[in-house]
Amino acid sequence: MSDGLNCIACLKPLAWGDRYYSDQSGGFIHADCCGPERESYVNGDGEPLGPNDPIPEPSIWEADRKVELTADFAKALPGGCLDDSTFEQIETVLDRLNAPCRGPRGAWLTLPERIAGLAPSLDAVQRVLTERRRQIEVEGWSSEHDDEYAAGELAAAAAAYAFNAYVTTTPRYLTADPLGFWPWAPSWWKPRSALEDLSRAAALIIAEMERLDRLSTSHMEGQS
Repeated sequence: MSDGLNCIACLKPLAWGDRYYSDQSGGFIHADCCGPERESYVNGDGEPLGPNDPIPEPSIWEADRKVELTADFAKALPGGCLDDSTFEQIETVLDRLNAPCRGPRGAWLTLPERIAGLAPSLDAVQRVLTERRRQIEVEGWSSEHDDEYAAGELAAAAAAYAFNAYVTTTPRYLTADPLGFWPWAPSWWKPRSALEDLSRAAALIIAEMERLDRLSTSHMEGQS
């Protein structure tokens, strides 16, 4: 018996990207499991194909709902914010949700239900993205600016803020000095609350990863 997530012909799970058709029984069937006979297909109204009707194109499992699901993610973000960076991260998450998943009681979870389970983490993600945007738009830390720090200073600054968050929440380590990681002048060191420092640390890590990506791309282009 099919549970709705398996092909009704081969009984194998439908995975992200599979070509499939909806069956009149309400189930789904892999396109490869459908025979070449025209009698196997119906038109958009559920009627048998006419003599001149083409065999319909199969749908792509879950991909057709990707934009809709991305919008659902955006609505869960504070203020419904959805910039290019957020969209790319949401798409990455959705691409990984390609296997059937059961909930705590064994029931199959729909993708919206699985997305809802990720919602609590979105506040933290949005906090980091907001801080990254502030660094670029308010502080003026453009890609060109970040590329000047080729000795790992961005990573070191991230380590300083992350360690400061640790120090401020762990009293027995109050003698530790996060400034030991700080790569710039002490006057630039402006620690805040643990959450704010972790947000800045994460945003600086993103900045360093982006710098390394640009450096790698530049080297590859230079070798081509």
